Amino acid sequence: MVAFTLVLPDIPKPNEPATALINVYIVGLVLQWSSLLILVGYHFWRAGSGQPAVARRRMRLLSLASIGMTMALVVAVAASDSTDPSFELVTQLLGSASVIAFFLGFAPPASIRAVWRLKDQDALRAGIQDLLEARTPSEVSDKLLPHVASIVAAGSVQLLDPAGHLMGSYSASEDPTEDGDDGQPTEELRLEFEFGSLLISASRYTPYFGRDEVELLQTLGVLAGLAIERTQLFAKERSARVGIERANLGLAEANDELHESQKRLAEAQAVAQIGSFEWDVSNDKVSWSDQMFRNFGRQPGSVQIDYTSYLEFVHPEDKELVSGIVGRALEDHAPYEFDHRIFTADGVERILHARGRVDLDDQHNPVRVHGTAQDVTDLRVAEKRLNEALESEREARRSLEDLNDEMESFVYTVSHDLNSPLISLLGFLEFLEKDFGADIPEKGRFYMERMANSAKYMQSLIRDLLDLSRIGRVQTHPEVVDLGPVLEEIALEIRSSSPGFSLEAEGLPHVYMNPLRARQLFGNLLNNSVKYGGANAHVRVSTLMDDDGFLQVSVQDDGPGIPEEHRVRVFGVFERLQGPAGSDGTGIGLSICKRIVETLGGTIWIAESSKGLDIRFTLPASVGSPQPVQVIKAASDG
Repeated sequence: MVAFTLVLPDIPKPNEPATALINVYIVGLVLQWSSLLILVGYHFWRAGSGQPAVARRRMRLLSLASIGMTMALVVAVAASDSTDPSFELVTQLLGSASVIAFFLGFAPPASIRAVWRLKDQDALRAGIQDLLEARTPSEVSDKLLPHVASIVAAGSVQLLDPAGHLMGSYSASEDPTEDGDDGQPTEELRLEFEFGSLLISASRYTPYFGRDEVELLQTLGVLAGLAIERTQLFAKERSARVGIERANLGLAEANDELHESQKRLAEAQAVAQIGSFEWDVSNDKVSWSDQMFRNFGRQPGSVQIDYTSYLEFVHPEDKELVSGIVGRALEDHAPYEFDHRIFTADGVERILHARGRVDLDDQHNPVRVHGTAQDVTDLRVAEKRLNEALESEREARRSLEDLNDEMESFVYTVSHDLNSPLISLLGFLEFLEKDFGADIPEKGRFYMERMANSAKYMQSLIRDLLDLSRIGRVQTHPEVVDLGPVLEEIALEIRSSSPGFSLEAEGLPHVYMNPLRARQLFGNLLNNSVKYGGANAHVRVSTLMDDDGFLQVSVQDDGPGIPEEHRVRVFGVFERLQGPAGSDGTGIGLSICKRIVETLGGTIWIAESSKGLDIRFTLPASVGSPQPVQVIKAASDG
């Protein structure tokens, strides 16, 4: 067409007949421009497919504008020789409609964009409940960012923490060139919040981020902040529950009330219970969102608001607080955040949590204050009850500690009073043996031996019960304990009465506990193996580190083992199985082991084993290098 234009003869003047060459040129020009416009319209229409409502309708308006321009061009050329005014009217209507469609496609007004977003906003409201049920920041970003991108037709959205680290991101398309990432700069909008910031990048289909889009994104950012705060509460709650076996009844009721209030708050947020405002400082004009009116118990637009009329809604006792904070914000140009009370139109007292930010002009004078207000009445009431429940729990703990002190004193007194007659009895039995041993008949000696054994058993029982009562109550001083020397010392003591005993210990690391408790724990377990496995018992101790940072210890012997139906019962007080003839015991040894392990935050159990008994338990590990394999053999093995 360019070459054709250069060789074209003179164009006929008006009312002169067109030559055949001119007619061919005009037809070619119309075909070229029509094809180009139709191709452009096709690409616009296809580009809008699968995009959010705002972007999709912009692209389709541009497509329709291109097609309308094509039709106007064809009609204009076809009717160039006609005197019928209707052709000119059709051409003007098509051209005007195309211009309007081009305008709406390139820069749609805020009201048009708001109508286009209605369906996406409905989807957002339906998804807010899922957002508030998120338990991690990544879940918050997964549930929120697609709605953010959809509502403002953004190319990509990023959720950042206060340090600027990425918490989550969303891209509207898997093909980066479709989102405008083709080497050309794209508009970015960064909104700062208490939890961090939202970074929104415009796609090639986004007109711009207008005031309505910014206000809507600020509201979504507030929702994101609430959801992230909720995930942090869940994380703190999960960490606080570690090691607690049962919850205080009052605290549980308070937590239920807090969860119920959070649920009610989530339902309120699902219908946009967060109001936004903007105060034109120089003209003293305040504009409220519809939800802001509802927070104050008034119909949207029912009253004209300025700063003075706003203060009339504030609780009389909080007016000085509000005026002081807002005044300092205007002077210091700093954001503010605080709670204050208001009265609704019905006279009901409510608590609002207000957040605000001051905008400055070029001379650093405040020109605008904008922010949000959230009704937190139910949340504050629940927090107050929770604090009261926590204080009640602390009082109960103090009472329990006093009771434990009294119990400890009682146990010591009882043990002393019970031991005294036993010591006297054993002493008199010794005197009888020494003074009248030759005159006592065989049957009398048998009775004396039975009495001595019973008294010694009673002493062992009192000693074990005293040890059991002290574990977990008496303050001990934990330190880094090397298990190797501890096990070696216990094994040597056992070998003094059982020479055939042997112990194999593999790579024992260090643990963090009281040394006396460590010796008591392993001493009970190793003596238990000898008691039921015989004087030639062989015990193997091994360890491994689990995922929770605890050391898992296995004490395995080659004895008879414990039947599965008794593996829980044997950890109870006075619970003991029938042992070999001559074996003695109080049935408290495993109970002491269980109390020591659980006091350290670990667990103890009997594992499945093809041979013998395998008792396993967990202990807090400490820093230390594992030791090589140690073998303490029987005396007969050298």
